[in-house]
Amino acid sequence: MNGHKRQVTKLQAINDEEEEVVTLSDVIQHNDQMTEAANAVLGDASDTHCSYPRGYMRQAVFACMTCTPDARENPQTRAGVCLACTYHCHQDHELVELYTKRAFRCDCGNETFLPSTSRLHTKCRYMKPNFVCVMLLDHPCHLEANKTSRNARNTYSQNYGGLYCQCHRPYPDPERTTPEVMVQCIICEDWLHEEHIFENLDQNVECSSKIVPESFEEFICLACMKEHPFLMAYTVQTSEENGVDDQSSILSTDVIDCRLHSKQRQLKDKGLTTVVPTFWSSDWRKELCECSSCVSLFEKHKIAFLLDPDDALHVYEASARARTSASGEEMAQRAFATRLTHEQQVEVAKGYSRMKQTLQQYLAGFAAAGKTVKKEDIQTFFQELNQAKRQKIE
Repeated sequence: MNGHKRQVTKLQAINDEEEEVVTLSDVIQHNDQMTEAANAVLGDASDTHCSYPRGYMRQAVFACMTCTPDARENPQTRAGVCLACTYHCHQDHELVELYTKRAFRCDCGNETFLPSTSRLHTKCRYMKPNFVCVMLLDHPCHLEANKTSRNARNTYSQNYGGLYCQCHRPYPDPERTTPEVMVQCIICEDWLHEEHIFENLDQNVECSSKIVPESFEEFICLACMKEHPFLMAYTVQTSEENGVDDQSSILSTDVIDCRLHSKQRQLKDKGLTTVVPTFWSSDWRKELCECSSCVSLFEKHKIAFLLDPDDALHVYEASARARTSASGEEMAQRAFATRLTHEQQVEVAKGYSRMKQTLQQYLAGFAAAGKTVKKEDIQTFFQELNQAKRQKIE
């Protein structure tokens, strides 16, 4: 697996100024990509129940720019909402998909959504300690009213203001003319453009260290590696891991009983002193030393989550695939919904199977005639689908 990336595809570029040509195979391939995206992003998220009662957990998170218009400039106004709240509390709002965030609790309806005048001057005398009176809210949560005023353990990066990477640009970038591929750091959970991953790296670093590998499972950005430089030690293999019966290595392990110390010595012996962005395999966390000293070190650096095997995104994905209550089509439906307008979201969410069958019939006509599918054709399809829906309601 090539890590966790985001990439604008032909169908996602439907609003480009240039005429976009889409073939039948493109549509089929895109459908497969959406199914995989649903596994990775939405997991076991409910589209009818707010995730707040489940506490802090990894989940798909969305930022509402309509409710938090100052989030880009003012970090104090940033907030995130769960999937269900995007449907039931923030319909017709400008939403930014943040992929997944660890240890996050839904903010929908808490004091972040209070109008500024109410936040400063109004106090409900019936409000319980640490709870918000929903009568004061601009946008109360319609699914879960009993929420604390703030989720103290939530953290909010620039992503909650709709910005990504060290270039601080939105995604997709409306001004970009080249393909846009981004990789997520597993520590800060920000997204970096591939071309910016090595941008601030020392010019003296070997060129081989400035290449994104073809295959990797997890990525740690340069900024996070500089914050936690001891992780560089895990980029080298000890003699024992290489299958070499090195007596000095065995002796040192017996004496110290700490894998990190052994790896740090080998890192120094090899002269690998420069901190670089790192790419990891799926089982690299198993090599992290969990002696009492190392556990304290991870806790001090506030990255103890790396020691939790269930924290990895591929574990989250596996859990999603194992669900028996949701089929692949249902997950694809949800992923598809995050890329369409709200009216299209509602239609797709309520009738994905019907839409899929209708779309296949529609595209079959183009295939039979040997014609390519253009962006106007896709737009026409959804316009007709929505028209049929309105007629059915009337």
